[in-house]
Amino acid sequence: MEAMEPGQVDILRRESEASDKLESFMLTHSVRGGTGSELGSRLLEHLNEEYFKKMVQTYSVFPVKGESNVVVEP
Repeated sequence: MEAMEPGQVDILRRESEASDKLESFMLTHSVRGGTGSELGSRLLEHLNEEYFKKMVQTYSVFPVKGESNVVVEP
């Protein structure tokens, strides 16, 4: 898997450093599409590598069957 883009890493680092006491990360992401599945996976991998002592909570959003106009969704 490719690493995150440098700009994305910079934003994450800047926000983390601006925190008075960083305790955890909370991530809400989609399980479909490149932004949801690929970016979410990259972000989780980065958090586990760089912030391995911090708790990471994830909330995955799944598509609703019959409510989408995308042919390849379940």
